[in-house]
Amino acid sequence: MRKMKGSEMQRTRQIGEYLVAAKLMEKGWYATTFTGNVPLFDIVATNDLGKTIKVQVKTVKTGDWQFDMKHFVEIKIDSTNRSQEMGEMVKLPSDLYYVFVKIDSENIMSSNFYVISAGDFQSFLVDRYQEYLQSIEGKRPSNPESTHSALEENEIKDFKDNWGILSRAIV
Repeated sequence: MRKMKGSEMQRTRQIGEYLVAAKLMEKGWYATTFTGNVPLFDIVATNDLGKTIKVQVKTVKTGDWQFDMKHFVEIKIDSTNRSQEMGEMVKLPSDLYYVFVKIDSENIMSSNFYVISAGDFQSFLVDRYQEYLQSIEGKRPSNPESTHSALEENEIKDFKDNWGILSRAIV
């Protein structure tokens, strides 16, 4: 698999944000993108009742979504044996949602969308990382200080087209 250039990665991110904004508008929301200029979210959406949500969009064309676990949980590295230990969860806004986009290169309008609340995603990711750390006794094999994690599409298949969660969350 060839590595994407920075400009191609930026276009991919923007395509995902615009696709999600269009989907939100199709679902009755008013949505505006911030094109990566806000650290915690990419889109703000408001409904006819004036309820507002924030949306973080993660987009890939191929492969898996990549994360730094330090954005979700405190991670301490023991200086003596180089093992990782998880601390408190990072506080995320209650009105934040993640939308994962897997772009269909053949037909962009057939791309897949996975929608999950930030809290549920954080819990899932942290539990999964904790299990991983336990399986390796807290020591990352190649780089003990790495807090990288990847997410495969099949791991979030239950959240495909889960747009209804947005309406239920703001009632």
